[in-house]
Amino acid sequence: MVDISKNTLGLFIGLAVISSIVGFGVQSGLLSILGFATTATGQARINVTPLTALNITHNIIDFGNGTVAASSVNCTLSSDRTGDILNCFLPSWGNDGPLRGGFNFTNIGNTIINVTVKATKNGSQKTGSTSFWGVKSQGGLYKYRCVGDGGTSKIATFTNVNNKTTRCIDFVPITLSNRGFALHINITIPKNATGVKNDTLTFTASRACASSC
Repeated sequence: MVDISKNTLGLFIGLAVISSIVGFGVQSGLLSILGFATTATGQARINVTPLTALNITHNIIDFGNGTVAASSVNCTLSSDRTGDILNCFLPSWGNDGPLRGGFNFTNIGNTIINVTVKATKNGSQKTGSTSFWGVKSQGGLYKYRCVGDGGTSKIATFTNVNNKTTRCIDFVPITLSNRGFALHINITIPKNATGVKNDTLTFTASRACASSC
């Protein structure tokens, strides 16, 4: 048998102790990695983009063809059906049939909106390319107003039509019951006006608030 000196035996014992310590550390680490967690987290995510959208459900106002009654100096017609137009105007209705009201709109987006309107004619001008009637006499008028189930009208009463961008209504909501609004036209036909009179109005919706109002 080989004789092992005290120094050599001490070295072996030291290595054995070190090996035991290292082995325990590795084994302890494996037990931690393979163990079961007591808490866990999860995440759900969605990104909804803002949609600003306006739908026009009635896009024509047609007062028809007709003549101012001989007994009248002029005749006022309104798309909101105020007054009795047959008192002074004798119509043979246009393609739209009997008057069905003003321009009707619905906010179909997911944001509260402001709406502007711009005409090509100007109700305060009597003659020229932007005049609606093109005659000075007999009190011809061309006006509009905005009304809504919700929101705040910026043209609450009949006002001369403007050929510049004008705010029609603010804060039109998205709720089903009050997201609609209308623009009505009111005209006073001068006795000396003849021929076809028409105008094009452009409506533009914009988001009322950077975030939810």
